[in-house]
Amino acid sequence: MVVGTAEALNPEQRITQYSLTQWGHRDGLPSTAIYAVAQTPDGFLWLGTSDGLVRFDGLRFVPVPLSNTGDIAFGRVQALKVDRTGAIWIGTESGSLVRMEGRSMKIVMLHVPIVAIRENADSSIQVETSDRLFRVDPYSMELKSKDVDAVGENHDPKRTPLSSGHSIKETALVCPQCASLGITSSLLKRANLDRDQIRMAMRDNDGNVWIATRESGVLRVAKRSSGSPDATPEIDRLSANEGLSSDSVWDIFEDREHNLWVATQNGLNRLRDDKFSIVTRRSGLLSNDICSLVSVESGIFAGSNLGLNRVTTTHSETVLHGSIFSLARAGDGSLFYATSLGLSQLK
Repeated sequence: MVVGTAEALNPEQRITQYSLTQWGHRDGLPSTAIYAVAQTPDGFLWLGTSDGLVRFDGLRFVPVPLSNTGDIAFGRVQALKVDRTGAIWIGTESGSLVRMEGRSMKIVMLHVPIVAIRENADSSIQVETSDRLFRVDPYSMELKSKDVDAVGENHDPKRTPLSSGHSIKETALVCPQCASLGITSSLLKRANLDRDQIRMAMRDNDGNVWIATRESGVLRVAKRSSGSPDATPEIDRLSANEGLSSDSVWDIFEDREHNLWVATQNGLNRLRDDKFSIVTRRSGLLSNDICSLVSVESGIFAGSNLGLNRVTTTHSETVLHGSIFSLARAGDGSLFYATSLGLSQLK
């Protein structure tokens, strides 16, 4: 099973300050194109990939066949949902809807690509396909309706898979519920993001909104402060330039330990708060090449060939420009710093 820190991601930190871990082919992942992530009560992560269903225990990736004999594969798995009983629902591009609980599987064929699965407040399962919505009895697998308007109350309002069209791979997805997550036109304009670039969005345990995009990586929209509800929310981005496995993101999932899993076109990524912070140029450092670091009464200082920074766990401020040769703590707790001009003291 997958275990990790029980602490939620610190919303005061930038995304790039979280610990980022990737898994790909070299780590045993059968397919790096991952469309959906879910977690069952036993702690296992389940991945919907281009080559089928995969179970992950934090160490090993195990492909799961559609039959007990192992001779039938799921094919492309585009949607996953764990219901309130702990059963996992799997939707495939070929139209197979599978309810799996332990080793037991029930299957119904819808004969159209399944792009999203949700659980309604009455425990029924809402299945979105390329051309309509189905409502399914969670136990008998009987189709309750095939109406386009057969929309129940989503049991998981934190997660909004945004989908329509013949194939999850080919279609530009839309955002009918963006407003409920606070994703407005003005916010998208600030993020330089078109609405049809959004693949899904979710709200984490702290109330921050995370957006998976087609070509722009992951966006986090910080929760508005309770003291200033009209304040402009801060937008942060994680892309391939900062280490994400791909800018093409299909799903974002928060597990029960509050780690964030990002499924992309090129692998699995995990963001977590490992109780240490990463401070880089993105958070204000003059240079990532630090030659000297010292803690004094007035804070922690980092010296580089570009200057001197005072740093905290979340940001950095510039104290002076120019090459710093070394730093030292004085007896009174102040800072000595050496430059080409000699030795100076900062009190």
